[in-house]
Amino acid sequence: MKSFRESIIKYGTLLLVFVLPLLAISSLAFPYMSIKTFLFYGIIELIFAFWVYTIIVDKSYRLSKKQILFFIPVVLYIIWMSIAGILAVNPSLSFWGPMERGTGLLTLYHTLAFSFIVVSLINHEGKKYINKLLKYFLFGSFILAISVWFGNEGFNLPYVIFQKSSGGGLVGNSSFTAAYFIFSIFFCFYFLFEKEISKSWKIFTIITLVTILFSPLFINVYGVFTNGSLLGSARGALLGIIVGIGAILISYLALSKNKFLKVFGIITIFISLVTFAVGWSSLMKPDTYLHNKFVEVASDNRFLFWNIAQESIDEHPYLGYGPENYMIAFRDNFDIRILDDNHPHEAWSDKAHNIYFDTGASGGYPAITFYGIFLLSIFYSIYRVYKKGRISQVQASVIGGMIVGYIFQNLFVFDSPVSLVALFMTIGIIYALQIDEVKEKYIKTKIDITLLNTIAFILSVSFIFSFITFSYMPLKKARKFTEVISLNIDKRPSEYMSLLDGSKVGNDWDASFFAYNIYKSYVDQIKNLQKDPKIIGYVDADLTSYLEYLNKLAETNKTDYRLYLSMIHLYSIKINILNKPYSVEEFNHILSVIDFAHSLSPKDPQVYWGAGFLKLFQGDPNGALAEYRNAVYLDKTSNISWVMMLKFLKNTDQQKSYDFTSSEAQKNIPDFKME
Repeated sequence: MKSFRESIIKYGTLLLVFVLPLLAISSLAFPYMSIKTFLFYGIIELIFAFWVYTIIVDKSYRLSKKQILFFIPVVLYIIWMSIAGILAVNPSLSFWGPMERGTGLLTLYHTLAFSFIVVSLINHEGKKYINKLLKYFLFGSFILAISVWFGNEGFNLPYVIFQKSSGGGLVGNSSFTAAYFIFSIFFCFYFLFEKEISKSWKIFTIITLVTILFSPLFINVYGVFTNGSLLGSARGALLGIIVGIGAILISYLALSKNKFLKVFGIITIFISLVTFAVGWSSLMKPDTYLHNKFVEVASDNRFLFWNIAQESIDEHPYLGYGPENYMIAFRDNFDIRILDDNHPHEAWSDKAHNIYFDTGASGGYPAITFYGIFLLSIFYSIYRVYKKGRISQVQASVIGGMIVGYIFQNLFVFDSPVSLVALFMTIGIIYALQIDEVKEKYIKTKIDITLLNTIAFILSVSFIFSFITFSYMPLKKARKFTEVISLNIDKRPSEYMSLLDGSKVGNDWDASFFAYNIYKSYVDQIKNLQKDPKIIGYVDADLTSYLEYLNKLAETNKTDYRLYLSMIHLYSIKINILNKPYSVEEFNHILSVIDFAHSLSPKDPQVYWGAGFLKLFQGDPNGALAEYRNAVYLDKTSNISWVMMLKFLKNTDQQKSYDFTSSEAQKNIPDFKME
């Protein structure tokens, strides 16, 4: 039993780091992230149950007091985020997070548990477990890199899982994969300087490093032959890697035993920090070279997102909106410029695309402080491990550079389950090395057999409950979403209500994602549908049933603005295709949906546009015009609302009003041009 129990813990963690980035199943709602998130929960819950029992009966697996002290910063950060989650605008979102992201509080709890287990295994087996863990990690990274080469930005193999990978291979997102590869690249460097690693493994490590670095994400060798571009799609992460390599060189000097080199390295660290502060200030300031260059390369949507996050933090400085509630902050402080044609259209966002702004919007300034202390504690722990002689000067510099690269790239992106697992694996390794080498041994504790059996029973029941609640049921829900949405139009109406069953995960942000996509699919097909009288009846039944489901969902989902806006759009699509006004009762209900959407996001003109369209079809052109005017009055310097109003006037043959409105638009926007 002892051997089996220990094997579950040891090989479970090894299997986890190998297989996690590679899991992708097309039958789930979010084929790349759902399976990773919920299966990760299940694996950790199984290992954790065995681990808790093991540390009770075998002292050699227990964490030392010193190791526990090093965990205090990250535990305080997670506790604060938990408090913010309990008091969040939408606590359910804080706990689960969207299925699309998988980064709710539940993921933080599981990654922290994973980190504890890593420390425990290193305590028991020593550095040989670290090397084995990193072998599995790098082997998984190599296969992931191959999948990036096979994906849509590489060879584009004719398989759905590759063609829809968004440049990220089996992770499904180029930014997520690139963030994960920062850990892979630097651990490759670390491995090359590990004395206990065989020559064959070092050769494999070099192959892995080359495969990652010269993939379509970073130095795009394949792109040179296809589109003439050498620069890959993950530019922020590539810049993070370059910064991290620079940090390795500086750290190596700062850790030197040569006094001159040590002083020079420390001075260089301070100069680098000052340079970064000046550079970041310049980047954030409009019309500077760095700002304009960033806009040229990546658009200025990021600045709009960051400004919204800063406004949200200032409004809720102590507890923020709650983890994973940025989309609510986004709607409260909506910036109408995001809808203009000179911006890539992102009418909503669930992330600030900057981990520090995200953290502030989630938990206020205290959350940023706790997160900063946590990051600083990692550097301190690396220094202590080096001073103890547990890792070499080069290895300490490499791990420090890796954390610097990770921190830097997080200025432009956000975490995913795979990068969080890599981060918590890293801190588990570093915190474990704070104590002297522990030889493998079994230190039995004297506990009454009845008590042990009781503990085993409680752990078994806890595992079964958590596995069903946090892994099995969410995976079932993710599969159900896919099944229902994939059905033929004549089959879907009877299945929509089944989406309310089972786990509550997905009933918030994810449900509105599908609602908006269904609306967009109808927009793309509307002309063909209007020409085919045979299918009109099916469309009527489908939209009626789907709106019934969304209205039922809206009884509990009171914070998802996108849900209500999508409902307005779908009501518009329905009336557009069927070409018949709603009954008075139905239309009054639609108006109530519009009013509630207004209350959720009073700065967003899209509701006014939807209301204008519906009122026009109901035979109220004056009411429709009033809605378009309201949209314009939100911000008279916004191009898009003037364009929408002018289109309305043109379509309703109000030439005199059209000419007057056009001149008003040009007064407010000197370079205004009608599409």
